[in-house]
Order: sequence, then C-alpha cells, then structure tokens
Amino acid sequence: MRSLMQILLVACLTSGSGQILLEARQQKPRLEEARGETDARIKASGAETVGVAVYDFEGGRSLLLNESVEMHAASTMKIPIMMEVFRLAGTGKLKLGDRLQVKNSFSSVVDGSPYQLSVTDDSAADFYQREGETASIRELVEVMITRSSNLATNLLIDRVGAAEVTALIRKLGAKTMTVRRGV
Repeated sequence: MRSLMQILLVACLTSGSGQILLEARQQKPRLEEARGETDARIKASGAETVGVAVYDFEGGRSLLLNESVEMHAASTMKIPIMMEVFRLAGTGKLKLGDRLQVKNSFSSVVDGSPYQLSVTDDSAADFYQREGETASIRELVEVMITRSSNLATNLLIDRVGAAEVTALIRKLGAKTMTVRRGV
C-alpha cells in the first residue's frame, strides 16, 4: 500500500511535463537533463508552482521538484480519501454498500457557516440531480475518482473525516499534504 500511495501522490503534472518525464524514462537520460527539461516546460506553462515527484523503481532514481513546498491538494486529495474509505471498509467500520444522503450543504471549517458547491464547478454536474436521494459509498467513490466529483468528495469527507484522511497520509509518509476540509 505504501508504494501505491507514493505512486498516486506523485503530483500535479502538466501534460507537457508528463510527456518529458515519459521520454526521460524511455531514454534513461541523465537525471539532470530530465530536471532541466521538466523545469523549462513548467516555466513555459505559466503555472505558478508545480510539484513533481517521480521514482524509477527499476533504477532506484528519483526526480523531485518543489517537494517541500506546501500546496493545496486539490483533486489529488481524492486518492487518499478513497484509500481511507477502503481502509475503514477493511476494518469493518463502514460497508461500501452503506448509503449516504446526497446533499449539497456543508459546514465551513472557519466559522461553521453553511455553504454549497456550485454545479458549474463540478465535472459531474448531473450528480447534483440526485440531491435528496441516497447513494452507496461505493458509488460515491466511483463518481469521485472516475468523474472527479467535488460533491461526492465532500460527502465522503463528511463520512470518513478530514483529520482521519490526513492521519492516513502522514502514516504513509506524506508530511506536507493536509486535508482540512472538503472542496
């Protein structure tokens, strides 16, 4: 599980950076060349800050850029949320068939005030039509991962707990990724 987490927490790569890293893996160039080309592509993309973490399991080499910079986890936090759901299911603390109410009302971590997600900011906009119904935890995980649904993500965070997801992340060795709230 640790290796899977290391792979999945790799970092948000731009498509150009992903291509140069793929080329680097295929051609096995010197690590310094891969670092230089990756830096150049990131700068050309206009992105403010990009973190890259690649580990070559065959050669035992790694490429790390901005590995110590704390960034908002964005959708990368969905992987550890899924892992926490599966961990809890494995211990019997929840069942993937358990059903949760689909709602679009959440509490702010700042002051507890209610807020809602905007359907226009979610890649699974049709899922909002299910408000008032129930969905299985299994279905919520699937929609969160395969369609990157923020609504499903927040429902699952409410169920498993942001602090518990962060505790799992720390246990797996990620020191700067924190899940404080939903999206």
